[in-house]
Amino acid sequence: MKKLRKRSWLALALLLLLLLLLSPLSTLLPGFLSGGDRHGEDGGQTPRADRDGPLRVTVVKQSTGAPLAGALILVRGLRASKEPHQKHVQESIFSDENGIAEVPGLGRGRFLVEAHAGSESATTWHDMRTGREVRLRVSASAYREGQVTTAGGRPQKATVHLMGADGESFASAETDAAGRYRLPEHEDAVSVCAQPEGGPPVAGSGGSLIVGRGRTLSGRIDGAQGGVITVFGLTVSSGSDRPLMLRSEWNVDSTGAFAGDWPEDTPAWAIYKGAATMLPSQPGQVITLPERVLLRGRVSCEGRPVPHALVSFRPLLADDFPPPLPALPVRANEKGELAVEAFPKGRYLVRVEGTGCATRLVHEVDVSGLPIDLELKRGFTMRGRIVDDKGLPVRHARVLALGMPDDENERPPIRARTDAKGRFELNGLGGTHARLHVTATGFQSLHREGVAPSDDARLTLERR
Repeated sequence: MKKLRKRSWLALALLLLLLLLLSPLSTLLPGFLSGGDRHGEDGGQTPRADRDGPLRVTVVKQSTGAPLAGALILVRGLRASKEPHQKHVQESIFSDENGIAEVPGLGRGRFLVEAHAGSESATTWHDMRTGREVRLRVSASAYREGQVTTAGGRPQKATVHLMGADGESFASAETDAAGRYRLPEHEDAVSVCAQPEGGPPVAGSGGSLIVGRGRTLSGRIDGAQGGVITVFGLTVSSGSDRPLMLRSEWNVDSTGAFAGDWPEDTPAWAIYKGAATMLPSQPGQVITLPERVLLRGRVSCEGRPVPHALVSFRPLLADDFPPPLPALPVRANEKGELAVEAFPKGRYLVRVEGTGCATRLVHEVDVSGLPIDLELKRGFTMRGRIVDDKGLPVRHARVLALGMPDDENERPPIRARTDAKGRFELNGLGGTHARLHVTATGFQSLHREGVAPSDDARLTLERR
């Protein structure tokens, strides 16, 4: 009996020891049992709160690092949804007294995040897979300047662009003999991008841009006979998760062949003669551009044609986020008709605006050669003045009209600036009233809900 008891206690002790040794592995088992890959997107290591929680945005002044309360934060991008109007995200929120705001319900993917506080602003693309926090440093500097060099400090000859989030080049300049550049600031700029004479493009917020090593992207465009291919991409600077815009131009020879230096592990999009495509990661592949079709359609407002309506087509090449590519503008004729030959076939995010109509975003338009009907609703124009507490005009104030919460993300933000007399004009507003956000240097931000249409709106800003 004593031997039996002794063996039982020994077996129990061995079992407890075995459980103790296995306990550190318990956190790994769910990942392996569910087929998880530790080197995958999440690897079973990211808590659900981090994967699915809100995006936390912190806004600070670039000059001092102090938090900015009351800054307007705009977020746009794509989330997984079967309904087009639910897929496109457009959120607006204000930072608290600590300069912090949380935007829920975004999901994964890349989102464009903007912060506006007076004449100070900052914009960035944020990849939600890198985390749920982004820090924006707003600046009111009139210029972005710096130097382009190699890792060894040798000055580089380069073309430097001030880039917007959708691939626009707001300004460009050539570096001098010392590799220095200076570009006038733009409120919608995301980054500075240098295209050196040798090596891949490099991007940053400004200051020093160091050209490193890359890889050669090469291929042949089927049917091309010369010209220039403009290549775009997003990269991340060292020590930051802030995506920055890349841009480069490469020559295409008479056989359609092209080649250029590009950063390692960086996806590339390109535009060749108005047609958008993704570049293959393997060199030497043949690229087949989208078929060219006749773009035809009609823009109407409550059944009536909209003469000379402006329709901007932004390519949608991927399902997880809108690629940073410039839009293709098309102007309707006097009968509101669209007729463009050899337009690239594909899916587009379309912005439609016309006199007397509410500007609209149409989330997914399939250009396939069939007629496209774009329907608008009646809109209104708001004119007014921005003054201080003494009734004096506030110059260069930013006036932003935001979409209503129930517009299914079809109403894009509309912007205006006041002139020397503090006057502003907002065209293309929709619905029965507007949500306005006004900022100016040296003044507290002003937000107004339910502002009725007016030709003489008067808004007063209080000094800080």
